[in-house]
Amino acid sequence: SSSSSSSSSSSSSELPRLPDDFYNDIDGTALSAGFHHTCALEQRPSIEFGGALRCWGFNDHGQASPPQGHFIQVSSGHLYSCGIRIDETVECWGHQGQPNTGLFLQISAGEFHVCGITKESTVHCWGGHVLAAVRSPPGEFVQVSAGKDFSCGLRPNGQAVCWGDARKGKTDPPKGVLFKQLSASSYSHYACGVELVERKIICWGQKNHHGYSDTKTGPFAQGKSVIVSLFRRQTFSVREG
Repeated sequence: SSSSSSSSSSSSSELPRLPDDFYNDIDGTALSAGFHHTCALEQRPSIEFGGALRCWGFNDHGQASPPQGHFIQVSSGHLYSCGIRIDETVECWGHQGQPNTGLFLQISAGEFHVCGITKESTVHCWGGHVLAAVRSPPGEFVQVSAGKDFSCGLRPNGQAVCWGDARKGKTDPPKGVLFKQLSASSYSHYACGVELVERKIICWGQKNHHGYSDTKTGPFAQGKSVIVSLFRRQTFSVREG
């Protein structure tokens, strides 16, 4: 089988579009841990949304030296981080290049590549050394998560679509399952999502690996928080209630 491809999930037109608030809004991610560095938005009472960036940890590539200004989201990768400014432009620092297109609604830093949801609700990816990981499929998305050498996105109807290096099944989300939120591991060969109806966590990819779980019973959700997040050897989630 081919080592790089997009998942073969059904066309997004086969299911009705879900209400605009069905998915977990992660636009305002305020804290993100990378590889030996972490970045956060400094929120102050005088600022309604977003804030200045603060980073700490290893800084050998400038990954812990963020630019000045007002940001509304931050995401950290291997030796870099990227953030969305208040004007919806993206800026990256450390060992990563800049996007070559417009405005963004959401950003996700993988191990070496970055993906984001543009103002037009399409996915744009750049960077890294696996070409298939940045060849995002066309169409509309509401969330994207960049992983190790692959990425996954969420369609407006709750379908998961993954692309990139297809080894170990990480680009093959379960068929017929609708999700509320997705997270692709930046350091391992698997991804997880929060199922829409029962809100249980379902994972796919390399089994019996650090952090992997076939299913964790829910419900997992809390307001608009990020409810599943994959790191080097762990999977984290927020349980409802």
